[in-house]
Amino acid sequence: MKRKFTYLLLVIVIIIWGVIFYRLFFLRTKSERVIINLTEQKPHMKITSEPYELIADYRDPFFEQRVVKHVPPILIANHSIEPHLPLKGQVEILPLKFVGLIQNPSTKKQITLINFEGKDFMMGKGDTKNGVTLLEISADSIKVKYQGTTKIFYK
Repeated sequence: MKRKFTYLLLVIVIIIWGVIFYRLFFLRTKSERVIINLTEQKPHMKITSEPYELIADYRDPFFEQRVVKHVPPILIANHSIEPHLPLKGQVEILPLKFVGLIQNPSTKKQITLINFEGKDFMMGKGDTKNGVTLLEISADSIKVKYQGTTKIFYK
């Protein structure tokens, strides 16, 4: 019974595909063909566009650091406003970032990962690199001395 049913389905499939091929290749009429007259010219359309400027000052999703453009001082009534400079005795430690902490399980020695001025450093307690001295290490913070000023950084 299953064999007869299989042969019947096979015959139906062959008939359906035969009809499809017959319609595709043999039933084309001359009325379906399109004749294009190339001597006719269409009126020319003039496309005008307004000038625009691309402003690409959005945050880059792949880099955490943002590029800061140099802005010249603003002139007001022939007087220039100077950019903010640190006062004498003030030190800015902005380019330092506490990235992570590594601890050796057997010796319990801690090493911190620090990003300073775009460069990564591995420092232990008491180490000095690029003028930065690491004073203390905690699980979530570090104490750093730079140019005579002490500051605490958190993760």
